[in-house]
Amino acid sequence: MTDGGKKVIVTGATSGIGLALIDSLQNAGYFPILTGRNGEKVADLAADKGVPGYELNVADAEAVRNVTSRIETEQGTVW
Repeated sequence: MTDGGKKVIVTGATSGIGLALIDSLQNAGYFPILTGRNGEKVADLAADKGVPGYELNVADAEAVRNVTSRIETEQGTVW
């Protein structure tokens, strides 16, 4: 889990702005929790960065509810 840094869910973490944000967040003391539509890419990136990752398509409201609930259960409260 975290080393005391605030947890931040990063959507679209495997490309673009989401990908660029991960290192900046870690360098600033935050604990990013990665999400993205491609579960394999998310898993690979999460393993590389040493943080949790979850497959999530934010266009699917039910998936958002399910995954955010799972994140809270597994990672604790996200602030």
